[in-house]
Amino acid sequence: MIVLKAEVFNDGRDTGENIATKLETMLSSWGIPKENVLCIVRDGGTNMKKDSGCTSVVRIVTRNSLFDKMKNEYLRNLEEKLCFLRDHLFTQDNFTESTFEIPVTTTNRQGRPRKSFGESSERSKRRKTEEIRSNVEDGVIVHAVQVELRKSGKSDSRVLQDITSSPTRATKYKRAFDTSNLIQEAKKKCYPPPETSTVTSTCAETQLQPLIDITVKRLSEFLEVLLTIKEQERKTLKLICKWGCDGSQQAQYKQKLDNEDDSDANIFHSCFVPVRLTCGTDNQKVLWENPTPSSARFCRPIRFRFVKERTDITNEEINYVKNSIDNLVATKVDIEGE
Repeated sequence: MIVLKAEVFNDGRDTGENIATKLETMLSSWGIPKENVLCIVRDGGTNMKKDSGCTSVVRIVTRNSLFDKMKNEYLRNLEEKLCFLRDHLFTQDNFTESTFEIPVTTTNRQGRPRKSFGESSERSKRRKTEEIRSNVEDGVIVHAVQVELRKSGKSDSRVLQDITSSPTRATKYKRAFDTSNLIQEAKKKCYPPPETSTVTSTCAETQLQPLIDITVKRLSEFLEVLLTIKEQERKTLKLICKWGCDGSQQAQYKQKLDNEDDSDANIFHSCFVPVRLTCGTDNQKVLWENPTPSSARFCRPIRFRFVKERTDITNEEINYVKNSIDNLVATKVDIEGE
């Protein structure tokens, strides 16, 4: 193969029209008449697909079609393949019907690609369904949705029927599915009192004693086995925990810190995890054991700071947590209370 010239599409997209213009320019620069061009081999791109209303003085074929034809002929060597291509191309008609042009289709849409209805924003969905909502009755739309849901085997069709049949039923469904408030309330029960926590632009910490207290209280509300043990065993309850500290790097966020020298590129934190709840002599009776002690499921953060992990920072954190542990007192909870 000999390459005579190559062109770059710096001034526009590689549409059929632009490709035709480039080809004409290259043929003119080499003094090659268009009628001497036997064939143009193209790929299967949509910008080169033939339009039914266009004709061309040059035969335009795809590589795949040529290869398929040669494959069907079971040609043995290169010479036979070249002879077949020559004979095949020269025996085709429709070579001199019109001026030189490349058939194109203009189905490609410029700009951003279209999104499906499910990927569209709420505003776009309203715009796309505006005509349907204005021209079709509500009952027809609801019935069509129910039929499609039943056809796909989804049970949502019954829910849709109940919601649209009675306003009171719609309210009941809303209360049943609107659990965001319940989740927020449940999370608040796991937090220590706000006055025991301190938050600055570079540090957030909570006192260890209130954090231990709320953890023990939540376990006492969750573990029904505590109601079955004897009074003497309740007095020997012991929560065994583990704690540690570590540092890591993180992506810097565009947040303003109080001190210009501070940075949130690094974070160093300490936390503890409840491991086991025991009772009895020498705490041999295990009432509860953390099923995932190495995961973040029961992890309780003590303090985190925007500082880089260093030896002095690690020693400082260890002393901080140890001093908090030394000042701990026993937590009292009402196991049989509300």
